[in-house]
Amino acid sequence: MLSALIAGIGGVLTAFISALSYGGIFVLMFLESANIPIPSEVIMPFGGFLAANNKMIFWLVVAAGTLGNIGGSAFSYWLGLRGEERWGKYFGITARDVARVHHWFDRFGPITILVAKFIPAVRTFVSFPAGMYKMDFKKFLLYTGIGSLGWSWILTHLGVLLGGKWQDIGKVMDRFNIVLLIAVIAIIVWWLWRHIARHRTRIS
Repeated sequence: MLSALIAGIGGVLTAFISALSYGGIFVLMFLESANIPIPSEVIMPFGGFLAANNKMIFWLVVAAGTLGNIGGSAFSYWLGLRGEERWGKYFGITARDVARVHHWFDRFGPITILVAKFIPAVRTFVSFPAGMYKMDFKKFLLYTGIGSLGWSWILTHLGVLLGGKWQDIGKVMDRFNIVLLIAVIAIIVWWLWRHIARHRTRIS
């Protein structure tokens, strides 16, 4: 799936980066974290490829991606902070949805942000519910910054390793997503089993 997406829009994104350099990476990663599903799996590996060919500097690529992610995440957080009362009715956000968000963050805390930053698709939208939850902004920035730095470094480094075959990262990430999906399903099954076991213990 990701490999097909890269083939479809990769040319547009790489042309944008080629024209605007680090600024292009910053803007695209900002948008990617501001609820616009632009694949960072294209942006950062291409930056890594350019760094490998001495057309960019590796750590400046990582910095541009990280700062873009933090900026876009902060914007998404702000939307979530105001979303329930201003735009909730337009996006179908109900009181029940808000309650679910609060339950999730009450249970798992701000570590949710850090973990989500390494999950494709989820990472794009996780900041919005964090804003709805009214998570402490300093903690939000801390976990967002750590996750964004890690994700940007990994993808940029993969771009360096793959070199001219950087577009093959789609195949690599597709396999990663399958493993991730299995892991998520396993965690959900484990959580349900634990929840049911506790419930039965209380009844007995």
